[in-house]
Amino acid sequence: MIAVIGMICWSIMFVELYRITKSIWSVVLLHMMEDSLINHLIIDGHITIASGKEIWISPISGIITTALYVTIGLLLRHCRIKKEMVLEAPRHNI
Repeated sequence: MIAVIGMICWSIMFVELYRITKSIWSVVLLHMMEDSLINHLIIDGHITIASGKEIWISPISGIITTALYVTIGLLLRHCRIKKEMVLEAPRHNI
């Protein structure tokens, strides 16, 4: 259940990145970096998290990490919408 909630939260950032760049490759590269670097820091034991703190700080499924990804996704959404409004604004010829 925690993994599903995490994926839903992370999808906000991935979708907005795709909508801004209009390319799937930026999303693929970001996901690849996350899988190849961040996950292996934990899996291979390079980073250890104190027992009982995993739910808060884990880079794979922690609450702080998930909140950070949601925040980044919402900021990207805000920037995208603002940019689209500027581009769609009527231009006055003087």
